[in-house]
This record gives sequence, structure tokens and C-alpha cells, in this order.
Amino acid sequence: MKKNRLKDRLLDVIIIVLLVVGVSLILYPLLSNYISSLNQSKTISNYLDIVNKDDDLNDELLKEAQTYNEKLYEDNRNITNADANDEYDDLLKFSNTDIMSIITIPKIDLVLPVYHGTSEGVLQRGIGHIEGSSLPIGGENTHTVLMGHRGLPSSKLFTSLDKLAKGDIIYLKTANLDLVYEVDDVKVVEPDALSSLKIYDDKDYLTLITCTPYGINTHRLLIGANRKQLNDAELNAAKKDNPKKISKNVQRKNLITLMVVIIIILLLLLITFFFYNKNIKYHRKKGKKQIQ
Repeated sequence: MKKNRLKDRLLDVIIIVLLVVGVSLILYPLLSNYISSLNQSKTISNYLDIVNKDDDLNDELLKEAQTYNEKLYEDNRNITNADANDEYDDLLKFSNTDIMSIITIPKIDLVLPVYHGTSEGVLQRGIGHIEGSSLPIGGENTHTVLMGHRGLPSSKLFTSLDKLAKGDIIYLKTANLDLVYEVDDVKVVEPDALSSLKIYDDKDYLTLITCTPYGINTHRLLIGANRKQLNDAELNAAKKDNPKKISKNVQRKNLITLMVVIIIILLLLLITFFFYNKNIKYHRKKGKKQIQ
């Protein structure tokens, strides 16, 4: 009898441990993603408040960035082969934030901060701007290249980038500039093909890069977009896609998803424990009858 009780208790412990591990594996990415969207929303809101305070500083930083972009074009180098530039980290640099720009893609509910460079630290918390590509301020003879991870357990980042198609809209908010790009090219290339990226004559272009296929990451997905000038109706529609609004919506959706999953898990656990206890009671009664 004692051996049977010990086995039953051991089985109970194993089941509880497995349930805790299973629930943790399900909730961890959802909880991490919600916390990430919460932090990103605060970071983006802070950036927008800062850039809206001082138009003179905006103009000064944008002028410096334009000079930098013009020099890049004159040097006529491939983007990913460009040498490091000492002044790069100080360009488009506001006090109290390290954000360079904000990227918004309404189709996939994406609003993310853009940072200088593509170090792993940067790519873990947002989107990186490839040094050697044009700074994200638009203008002729510019090519801005942004890179982001897919499938991080802590944040979605560029996970849904493969859903974009020709004609989709991408917004960049840099200082007090609002830039609009329309996707005109979607392709998958070998990693070494990135060395062919360059600044195109008379073009205002944007390229987004992430790894593909999802979870395998042997190739690179490139989303190319050309600068688009909006008419009045399109401008009014674009106001609905402002970063703060979409960021709040993403945060709300992530919270709702998390809460729904938690409720479903709790219901499943209650049902499981109910039938488990019922089964234990049944076997105990059966065991007593056999002893009698």
C-alpha cells in the first residue's frame, strides 16, 4: 500500500511539473511579446514627444544628415562594404533617446524604433540601420537599408515581413519628417548577395532585410520600396496610421491575446484536475472494495 501511495505521489509531482513547464512554454513568448510591445510603445511615444518640441534642432540634425547622405552618394560605394564613419553615431541623435527613426507598416501592425547600426544588442530590441546606407531622411540619390530579426521569443520584430507585397505602404518618421514608401520589389537572395546593394541615381529608395525561411535562416528576404508622394486624400488616410495609435493598438492586441490564452489554459487546467481527481477517487474506491 505504501509503495502504491508513493508511486501515486511521484506521479502527481511529475504531472504538475509537466503542466508547469508546458504552461510556461506557451505563455513565455506571449508575455515577452507583450512586455516588449509595452516598452517599445513607451520608447516611441518618448521619441515623438522629443522631436515635436524643437523644430530648430530638427532642422539642424536633418541638414547634417543630408550632408552625410550626399557624401555617401559621391563616394559611390556598395552599401555593405562602406567603411565605418566616426561621425555616424552622432547623426540624427536627440538627447534622452537613442532612436534614429520609427518604422510603421500598417498591414502587419508593425511600429518599431530604428537604431544606429546592426549590432546584436540593437537587433534584440528593434530595427537596425545599416551603416553605409543613406540615413532615413529621404531625398534623391538615397538608399536607406534597415535590418531586423524574425522569430525572437521576446519580440516579433520583422517576423511578419514576408506578408508584404507590391503596393503595400511603409512609413518612416525621422525627426519632424514623415516619409512614405510603396513596396515595388519582394525577393529572396543568398546572404552574400547583400554586397550588391548600392545607392541608385535619382532614386529615393528603402530596403528592409530579414532572414528567411522562418526558423531556418539560410537566405535573406529583401523588401524594396520607392518613395511615394501622397495626394490630399492619401495624406488624410495616412494620419490614421500614426505610430502612436498603431503602437497602442499592437500593445492592446498583445494584451488581449495573452489574457485569452491565460483564460483558456486555466479552464483546461480546471477540467484536467476535475477529471484527474475524479479518476483518483474512482480507483481508490475500487481498491477499497477489492480489499474488503
